[in-house]
Amino acid sequence: MKGRFTTGVVLGSLIGASAAMLMDNMDKKTVRGMKKKFNNMQSMFDQK
Repeated sequence: MKGRFTTGVVLGSLIGASAAMLMDNMDKKTVRGMKKKFNNMQSMFDQK
């Protein structure tokens, strides 16, 4: 249970950081890059 909770906290802070960065610069390329990065991170978590 503890590990799952920690993963949730990490994912939550990552999502928060990405959202803040996206708000800072709404460059279309940046948005696409962040989405790609986020998808890569999600697949990494899914593999575990």
